Amino acid sequence: QPINPKDADYFQAKVDEIDDQQRTLAAALKIDFFDTRPVSVGHDMCAAPEDRYIEGFELSHLAAPLHPNALGAGAVGSA
Repeated sequence: QPINPKDADYFQAKVDEIDDQQRTLAAALKIDFFDTRPVSVGHDMCAAPEDRYIEGFELSHLAAPLHPNALGAGAVGSA
């Protein structure tokens, strides 16, 4: 993917921040929180297209950039 490491670190930090906020909110509301990050390990936007759950800036599957594709949605749904 055409992204420099500094930008990749920034994007990952934002994803982690959002997940942490969701975890905190779920705890406050006394509801379960399911962290989807472990499901996508090895299936990020840098993985081979047939293994990719998250699309990058250059799409291999029908999805919005930096969002899950159908493979990723299916993996999370099955988890």
